[in-house]
Amino acid sequence: ENLAAARSAVSDRSISDKRRKIQRARMNSQTYRKRGQLVGLQPEYLPCDCGSKGRKCISGTCTCIDAGNFCEKFCSCHYECVNKFPGCQCRSEQKRCRTSACPCAAAHRECDPESCMCGAVFARHGHMQNVADMVSEPQTVFTSDPAKCKSASCCNTNLLTQSHARLRMGISNVSGWGLFCEERLEKDDFVYEYMGEVISHEEADRRGTIYDKCNHSFLFNLNQSTCVDATRKGNKTRFANHSSAPNCYCRIMLVNGEHRIGVYAKEPIASGDELFYDYRHDLAYDVGLSAVPDWLLN
Repeated sequence: ENLAAARSAVSDRSISDKRRKIQRARMNSQTYRKRGQLVGLQPEYLPCDCGSKGRKCISGTCTCIDAGNFCEKFCSCHYECVNKFPGCQCRSEQKRCRTSACPCAAAHRECDPESCMCGAVFARHGHMQNVADMVSEPQTVFTSDPAKCKSASCCNTNLLTQSHARLRMGISNVSGWGLFCEERLEKDDFVYEYMGEVISHEEADRRGTIYDKCNHSFLFNLNQSTCVDATRKGNKTRFANHSSAPNCYCRIMLVNGEHRIGVYAKEPIASGDELFYDYRHDLAYDVGLSAVPDWLLN
């Protein structure tokens, strides 16, 4: 039994060393360096079919590389493809995945339980499934306590696990309806996801003309191809008002190959405080709105 356990330990170490070697190669890839210099809206991710066509992911043949994206688990290329995102090896108890020291957070991504080794987990229907360690058997921890889910998982999987703060709508101190926090939050804590209908930028331009005449707009640029419209299909985050000195900020994250909008605390927030974030209409994106609407200035 001792001999079998020793052989298993050696095998586990060799597989783990192989994974780290692959990660180091990916962190030196062209796409990894390019994404570190990306400013503005991110390119939309579309899976490549290099593996099904029997070719390697190189510039000119891989749609992911040409678009400036990493290959994801949804691509048909091999698991050891150098263009795949390397994941992270942070320690969840130190909350390193919340800082720019984490490769995932620096690349505006949430940690993936299938590629990261930080303890990231899936949390669905009251239970968590840990598949971060590809060497050992998956461990399943059943719990219905949200507090245990938060303490047991990585701090950079909020959109994936849908672990958000308690919020309520109310009469704003600024204008109309507002959004208020029902619990104390620390800086960089996840607040909620900005959700809505995903539309093209062309459709957003058509709707934006109508919304400006109605003196309101819930459009949010998602990536270089799509936009989120929370007018008809949104959640309570659309009622957060604009402020030039907000207590929240928005960040577009890549989660399971899809871009999603997360709202985070910019500073410590007390229970009962109204939430604000900067609508950023004055920023000129390559494909987005560059002028501040008149109704926002009034």
